[in-house]
Amino acid sequence: MLLSSLTMAQQRVVDVGKEETSPLSGLFFVLGGEPYSFAKYVRVVEGSPFFNEDWQLGSMVLPGGKRYDSIELKIDLLTDEVHYKDLKGNPLIATTRIREIWLKDESGKRYHFVHYSFIGTGTAATAGWHQMLTEGSAILFGKPVKEITEVKPYGSSVSEQRITTLTRYFILHDNKFTPLKSLNSIPELFPQKADQLKQYISTNKLKGKSAGDYISLVTYYNSLAVQ
Repeated sequence: MLLSSLTMAQQRVVDVGKEETSPLSGLFFVLGGEPYSFAKYVRVVEGSPFFNEDWQLGSMVLPGGKRYDSIELKIDLLTDEVHYKDLKGNPLIATTRIREIWLKDESGKRYHFVHYSFIGTGTAATAGWHQMLTEGSAILFGKPVKEITEVKPYGSSVSEQRITTLTRYFILHDNKFTPLKSLNSIPELFPQKADQLKQYISTNKLKGKSAGDYISLVTYYNSLAVQ
């Protein structure tokens, strides 16, 4: 069953950024690690396999609940691999399971990812990393899906790769993980609140073309659910 971010206070936390603890050397043995090959995506001329191309300071939670903070991280959404840096700044690919990841960008905005194997127990989630977008009675997830295509330019013997990203949305409610075909699928999941949700869509002119529309509607449903 999914453990919400509220359980973080109960986890054993290790801040690898504190010199007095210096646990990053031990983190290698906890996570395992394979050297990252920079040649892997040399033919990519457009797009990125990563959630963010830049290294971001973040946290990770292992299956047993232990949390490591202040780690430089990347998520490769093509391969679902988690990259982190060792003490010398070398990029490594974690080889053991990770339950959750938090990333923080330069503005301070945080991004929370949960591995599919830890989402619910009633319906299997789509394999890979899912970004948690809301909390409450209904939890909205967005799954960034990366697709790679190869094109050989005229006169060239080497193919170029282009990576595109699209987001698929899912709702976890009553331990059931449901894919959403569109924003209008949400009122269908909650028949008792359907009229209010439809009115909210109309009043706020939500089109379902952005994550913000989905977040707004599910947040509104959660406000109704607690009334």
